[in-house]
Amino acid sequence: MLIVLQVLTGKRPYDNLKTEAPVMLNVITGAKPDRPLWGFSDGLWGLLLKAWDPEYGSEPPKRPSVEAISNQMKEDAEDWDQFILSLQKHQMKTEESCAYPTCSTSW
Repeated sequence: MLIVLQVLTGKRPYDNLKTEAPVMLNVITGAKPDRPLWGFSDGLWGLLLKAWDPEYGSEPPKRPSVEAISNQMKEDAEDWDQFILSLQKHQMKTEESCAYPTCSTSW
C-alpha cells in the first residue's frame, strides 16, 4: 500500500532517505513514512496507516478495504473542491477591491 502514497505525492516513500539501506531498515522494522505536509486529511492518513499495519491477515482484518480508501478519497476531493472555490472567490474579491493598475493579486 506504499504505492498509494507514491501515486498521490509523486514521490517514493522514504524519499528523504538517500540510500537503500535505511529504506530497507524502515520497511523491515515497520517504520511508517512521514506524513506529507499537505494533501492528506486525517481520515485518509489514518486509513493509510491502517493499510500499512503488518497484521493484515488478522481476523477481523485490520486493513481498510479498497472501497473504504476510495470513499475517503472521494470525500477529501469534495473538501478540496470547496477549498479551491473559496480561494477563487477570495481572489475575485481581492481583484475587485484593487483600484491601482500596479496592484498584484498573484500568489
